[in-house]
Amino acid sequence: MYYALDTTRSKLLSFLRSLGIEMSDGSLQNILAENSQQWIDERNDILKAGLQGPYTQMDSTGTRVNGHNHYTHVFVSEFFADFATQCGKSRLDILAAFQGQPTEGLMLQYNDKAVDFLVHYKLSKKYQQDIEHIFLHNNSSVISQIHFEQIVCEQMPDLLKKKQTYKWIIESLAFGYFFEQSAYPAPEVIITDDAKEYSLLSEHHMLCWIHDARYYNKLMPVVSCHRKELEDFKKKYWEFYRLLKKYKSNPDENFKNELKGKFDQIFTPDYSYFDLNKQTNRTLSNKTQLLTVLDFPFIPLHNNDSELAARRKVRKRDISLHTITQTGTKLQDAFLSIVHTSYLLGVNVYQYILNRHKNCSPTYLPDLVAAKIHNSKIR
Repeated sequence: MYYALDTTRSKLLSFLRSLGIEMSDGSLQNILAENSQQWIDERNDILKAGLQGPYTQMDSTGTRVNGHNHYTHVFVSEFFADFATQCGKSRLDILAAFQGQPTEGLMLQYNDKAVDFLVHYKLSKKYQQDIEHIFLHNNSSVISQIHFEQIVCEQMPDLLKKKQTYKWIIESLAFGYFFEQSAYPAPEVIITDDAKEYSLLSEHHMLCWIHDARYYNKLMPVVSCHRKELEDFKKKYWEFYRLLKKYKSNPDENFKNELKGKFDQIFTPDYSYFDLNKQTNRTLSNKTQLLTVLDFPFIPLHNNDSELAARRKVRKRDISLHTITQTGTKLQDAFLSIVHTSYLLGVNVYQYILNRHKNCSPTYLPDLVAAKIHNSKIR
């Protein structure tokens, strides 16, 4: 009840007492936190299994931990959900969430992928040589972020003062490891809104059409001809959206090329309403991401599923306000993941948790996620 119905501890205690079960608040808290590591490990196993799927939807929402602002990152597909609370929402925070929030920090690796990112960030050859020297000197291709920072502090202290440059270096090396490791597979396709921190996280990045449409809903033209132009544009917008849905059900190469041409026709900024031109230019710049569905017709056109999952965290936040300890935060994330994954798979979460608590050997939820993905038609 506490985790599945988002019941407060005080209400749950009142309910138990109404049944004649006398219990202190501390005793109830101990019961709720019992075997916490088991549930935290299960949440990590759900994430590992879920990332084996062909796509992952992502979102985040604000939360509080011991009075400080944090963010809960949500990863979802049709078969799993994972909640991971981090102190920030940067790419490094997302990478940590993607890899089960390693207690020793992110692992860094200098390889061809890392070099590609260093080049992307336009870092000099000197930095590349210095970084390569650090890894060679330590006789290891993989170094923890904590250890790397200690080495930089000793050998290149001036680099720590260049915060943006140092951040790019850490990101590049973290990406180098992320795309190389296999414990938490990098998703082939991610689906997100257009927040900058989600870029570069996958080779294929689909942007949410519903989120894109919100920019046009915010437009408030004053001149009547502009209102008419916006109204006509919105009709073409949703007509194109319906064509994408039609394509998803029956992909065809000729239809794909036709849709690409129609996209350019609709979103080329050639309107008399200035603000509409501004927004269509933004949509046009995101053409590759918005039309990712043409190459992967099995993925959703929107990011609604992750937004709905994030609301589960919001409801929990409204009821419980905030967590206090790191263990309590991880335990809450674990049960949010288990409850929402059970909901997606049609598993009776009450019976599942009871059986797990009694060691009745039910089908392990991560195994069920893996089996569903394996047997799915989209594979």
